[in-house]
Amino acid sequence: MVEPSRAGDQRLRTRWKPIRNFIFRRLSGDAFGRCFVNLQPLPGDSVLVTFQAGLATRRDIEHSPVKLLADDSYASAARDWQKAVRELLAGRPRSRKHDGGDDR
Repeated sequence: MVEPSRAGDQRLRTRWKPIRNFIFRRLSGDAFGRCFVNLQPLPGDSVLVTFQAGLATRRDIEHSPVKLLADDSYASAARDWQKAVRELLAGRPRSRKHDGGDDR
């Protein structure tokens, strides 16, 4: 679920969601993720969209190989979202990809 930020600016955020990736959970313990999306109007009909991930774990993973897994997973999810937005803006129907596994 996406909700506007409390500041009332051009920022959206998702609610904290559990990370369901089995390998990631096995290495990091329970983990939760969220995404912040900043929207900045540009000249013409353009908008700059910037993503920032939030990840919460009980264990420190900053210098752990599992952090690379989290970064790769986040980058992949962001690319999927960007592709879906581009398709939507181009008027093409969106193909929904959901395998019931990793809920990004």
